[in-house]
Amino acid sequence: MNSKEKRYYEKFQSENISEEDLQKGKRKANKLGDLANDFLMLIAMVKDTASGDFKLSGIELVTIIGAIVYVVSPIDAIPDLIPLAGFTDDVSVVGIVLSQVASALQRYKNR
Repeated sequence: MNSKEKRYYEKFQSENISEEDLQKGKRKANKLGDLANDFLMLIAMVKDTASGDFKLSGIELVTIIGAIVYVVSPIDAIPDLIPLAGFTDDVSVVGIVLSQVASALQRYKNR
């Protein structure tokens, strides 16, 4: 793990994602356009990892949790209250995370 990944991991390693956050993520997923289904799959991956039904590395898990927390957080780069533009940053973050965890996503789809 390089120093950037380590700092990112340390920032989110104590982050416990709540069931409420996961439910908020599901409600906001429809605002993510073409990425909605993959975002819902990220949520399912976290739930299945928590239950022991799927294995994610620590960095994959915190990356996904970070994206979910970012999407459900009312405080982000462009507030969600701004029509159309409000979800642009959320879409960007989810797209980046999907590319970073593409192999884990593929493993999840193929299981």
